[in-house]
Amino acid sequence: MQLFRHRDRHDVQDLVEARWYSSLAPGSGGQCGEGASFGFKPELPEKPDEYKLCLGKITDTLRSDYPDFFERSPDFDIYDEQVTLELGTPLEESKVLATGKGNYCRVLMTIRRLASGMVRNGNVTCQVCDGRSYGCALRVYWTCTGQVWLGSSRDFQISAVSYYSLSPQVRSRGEAVQLLTHRIQKHYIDIKEIHPTSLRNRLLSLFSQAEPEPSLAGA
Repeated sequence: MQLFRHRDRHDVQDLVEARWYSSLAPGSGGQCGEGASFGFKPELPEKPDEYKLCLGKITDTLRSDYPDFFERSPDFDIYDEQVTLELGTPLEESKVLATGKGNYCRVLMTIRRLASGMVRNGNVTCQVCDGRSYGCALRVYWTCTGQVWLGSSRDFQISAVSYYSLSPQVRSRGEAVQLLTHRIQKHYIDIKEIHPTSLRNRLLSLFSQAEPEPSLAGA
């Protein structure tokens, strides 16, 4: 009987050691600082491709630009030369506000200038998320708060979602280094909530003032 118990202990020990060794194998979730001594090659992290690198850069830029809306101009380097600004969502019919980077910049700068003149103590918060399930690369939930003059000073809040789609870039002749191989080609704004409701008409008027004349092709 003692012999059988002795064998049982060895069987249990062998089983424990086998499980421990298997936990060191790549993909098992185990950790091992000296994996090579057991015949395993540690997995190297996957090298991020150019799209992921650009997506990370654009994400960081948006996370910085939104809170600084009332303080400075956005970083327009992340936008494609043919970028469009639209009211709506990627999966529904939308209204085009601007086409081309020049018009896009002018619309945003006009909105920022008018908003800065109307708003006191303006503050913008945002959350940048994956947008693939919404037909785009990124979606940004943002909220703008402050005080606005509507016959008297009133607190206001605007909640909206911005959707961003990216496009690959073509390196121009003579360009030695291309910093971003992908840039934002479409920017959709879907306004979810406006308080007070009397501010809605003011905003529609603001967007109307910001919309420039369409640019001529090749101009």
